[in-house]
Amino acid sequence: MKTDRSTEKISLIQDIDTPAVLVDLRIVKENIKTYQKYCDDIGITLRPHIKTHKIPALAKLQVRAGAIGITAQKISEAEAIISEGGLIMSSLRTT
Repeated sequence: MKTDRSTEKISLIQDIDTPAVLVDLRIVKENIKTYQKYCDDIGITLRPHIKTHKIPALAKLQVRAGAIGITAQKISEAEAIISEGGLIMSSLRTT
């Protein structure tokens, strides 16, 4: 039986169960900052789509950086964002 290590701190790359997705949060934050600045500089508002990453914490970072909101195509995506708290869906548009 496999042990659930989802909340365990991993200190060595060899200890990571595979397959695994690893995200460098420093790079993510820099990318969010860079793209938001680009949008600000050319005068457009940014409303990123949650389907890109499906991670409410990243959606919060995007809004804190200046995005005017987050787009969700499905009700389940919007519910996932709302359930994490901190973001409120002001309007729902379906495509």
